[in-house]
Amino acid sequence: MVALAVPSLTILDVGHGSCAILAETARIVVFDAGPKTGLLEFLLQHQIDTIDIVMISHADTDHIEGLIAILGTNAIVVKMVRLNTDSMKGTDVWNDLLFELDSRQKQGKTDFSPALTESDSGKFNSSEVTLEIIGPSVYLAAKGPSGKDTFDRRIATNSISTVIRVLYKGSPVALLTGDVDLIGLDEIVRGGKNMTAPILVFPHHGGNAGTDMAVFSEKLYQLVQPEHVLFSIGRGRYGVDLDLQHHAFKR
Repeated sequence: MVALAVPSLTILDVGHGSCAILAETARIVVFDAGPKTGLLEFLLQHQIDTIDIVMISHADTDHIEGLIAILGTNAIVVKMVRLNTDSMKGTDVWNDLLFELDSRQKQGKTDFSPALTESDSGKFNSSEVTLEIIGPSVYLAAKGPSGKDTFDRRIATNSISTVIRVLYKGSPVALLTGDVDLIGLDEIVRGGKNMTAPILVFPHHGGNAGTDMAVFSEKLYQLVQPEHVLFSIGRGRYGVDLDLQHHAFKR
């Protein structure tokens, strides 16, 4: 067993995908599950047998596949799952995940709800850690993929990607962006949300954000003003372990 610092936020190096684990004395929270079995292997290595909350940013395979791997074993209890529904997403992985979560909800094994928007901000806080859900807006999520935003732009799966700002004792630590695109980013700005954080987990693994990446990146950096930027493109086994207390009081 490898000791896991508490409290800590661990960004896993899952290759092309996203996954982060918040460890506190009384709970484990997972943000996205990455592809394949990297998350499962990490949890087993650290002898973690219960996940209190899983928050999935959006329906892409490289963010949800790892959750299917976990649900397929009896080694780990998953108490709660929150994600935004996406009727346009027809992949086998997405359909399998929804079927399994629906079954678990009916059996009383997992509290599952297909919604994770700004209206849920504050519902998942602990005594020391605040989880600000700053996107998507209820409006954008309700419109859904294939709908159009207030600027008549076509909404995509990435537009409703959940964006979460993690704070420790009131000080920002990290911004987890999923795969938010320019439409989703503009909606967060329109809502007047604070996005500043010393650590930015960059969306799209550094790839296409549905617009000119130089323009998108500059806008995002100006809003977040990060000291460090992480890209989920590494090929190692695990990523960077971040001490929440250290980063909260560093600024």
